[in-house]
Amino acid sequence: MSGLVFGVIFIMFICGLLGLAIGDGKGRAASGFWLGLLLGVIGLAIVALMRPTRDAQAKYKRGAANAPDGAPSMRPCPWCAEQILPVAKLCTYCGRDLDPIHPPGDP
Repeated sequence: MSGLVFGVIFIMFICGLLGLAIGDGKGRAASGFWLGLLLGVIGLAIVALMRPTRDAQAKYKRGAANAPDGAPSMRPCPWCAEQILPVAKLCTYCGRDLDPIHPPGDP
């Protein structure tokens, strides 16, 4: 009997951690943890379907947080206008050759 209780508590905790991980990218880490912990798989589905907060959306739109100052994290392809990395030599969407843009200070 105690093994069953331990197993249920362990599964609840794992679902809470998964909910935390899913909710963290959406700016809802605490909500994700509690929904995963209390509702299990149903809570994980709810967290996965939640809309991101405005702060999380703004952070996503700004691009990579680790990009050097002044260097764009993405740029549009001059041929197909899809977003690509600045150092790309070949567009992954249209397959055309590109001139890479190097960050300041790189040869």
